Amino acid sequence: MRKVIEYFIRYPILANIIIGVTLILGVVALVNTKKSFFPTRNSRNIVIQVAYPGASPDEMEEGVTLKIEQAIYNIVGIDELTSTSSENSARINISVLDDYDIDEAFTEIKNAVDGISSFPVNAEKPVIFKVKPQTTAQWVAISGDVDLLALKRFAEDIEDELLASGVISQINLFGFNQREISIEVSEANLSRYNLTFDEIASAVRLNNRDISAGSIKSFDEEILI
Repeated sequence: MRKVIEYFIRYPILANIIIGVTLILGVVALVNTKKSFFPTRNSRNIVIQVAYPGASPDEMEEGVTLKIEQAIYNIVGIDELTSTSSENSARINISVLDDYDIDEAFTEIKNAVDGISSFPVNAEKPVIFKVKPQTTAQWVAISGDVDLLALKRFAEDIEDELLASGVISQINLFGFNQREISIEVSEANLSRYNLTFDEIASAVRLNNRDISAGSIKSFDEEILI
């Protein structure tokens, strides 16, 4: 160590050169270092969703969930598999190993699920997708001395303005109940018009249809009706 110190004392220019090179390399490394305020994460999750209108959780488990689990259980690359069977729908979450190609796993899982031919007749076609990583930029809480409907309308106005800014790509509203239409008929009116609840439910079902009415196009967007 003493000889090294004596060497730098004898040749001071060499020490300055080493310090200069170190600073230059540090600046170059700083400029070329990848920086991100919200680091990008690669998703390793695949989700399978199946809708089965009118099915109970037990029917979803036996008729849909178990069949999908058996079909994909032995696929290489799956790290963890969890499922939830609820009324009218089932959801299977699949976690892929870090060192395995998620696109290859997605293809194998999709082929295995598409090959299942014993789903219930009324079950809809399974929807399979890769979960995209999302990063929350900000939480906004809205409160006030007004009813819940007024708060929801105010929140929807803020949502529209933020989406129209072109900076925010996705906004999730929560804390509000879904709007519902309640149809109530008294027993006296049923008797008066000689109707039953089944007839009223059938009439509502026939008239409550989701039908496309075309689209409206502008220079910036297309609105589906």
